Amino acid sequence: MPIRPPSLDDRSFDDLVSELLARIPAHTPEWTDPRPGDPGRTVLELFAWLTDTLLYRVNLSPEKQRLAFLQLLGIPLKPALAAQGLICLELTSPSDTKTYRLRPLARIKGPVDFETCDELTVLPLSLQVYVKQKLSVSETARYAEVGQGLSRIYNLTASQQAAPYFTAPIFSGGRPAAGGFSAASRTVDGCFWLALLASSQENQAAHNQAVR
Repeated sequence: MPIRPPSLDDRSFDDLVSELLARIPAHTPEWTDPRPGDPGRTVLELFAWLTDTLLYRVNLSPEKQRLAFLQLLGIPLKPALAAQGLICLELTSPSDTKTYRLRPLARIKGPVDFETCDELTVLPLSLQVYVKQKLSVSETARYAEVGQGLSRIYNLTASQQAAPYFTAPIFSGGRPAAGGFSAASRTVDGCFWLALLASSQENQAAHNQAVR
């Protein structure tokens, strides 16, 4: 589907009606009640509909002119390409401790079927991403004595003061933060920490064997 250029005039039918009603006091001040159902209001809405239809055709002109120009240059439309994206595969059974390897171009069925580009290994583990997030102003004041106590216990100098933080997940509930996350400004070390977690404590040995 081609990307359409911006519209020459983006006013809608409602915008046109509102603009016509706003012009009434300047042109016909004696018309004080242009309510719906009034014959004059009906005429205004008719002209707004005709103008809206005309603008629809006008806004198609840039796309038609661009296609005609490209045809003159001998540049046809590019063929359709398959969509690509990043996906996450997980095992349906928490007790499954097997490792599954998918060959390139393996077809995966789902709401939208897709094929893998390269070989893929599905491990019986879940990946969690954590950060050492900085404390807020109120939290810093609340735990100030704790930081000072740790500095005295470990004989830290002024240049070695402890940087308090709390461990926070990046993908809470499996979803990324709506506004994004900056590790440079919101963490004490500028790093993301990755944790590979087994689905259950009972099969830790089997999970360890699966990832070797």
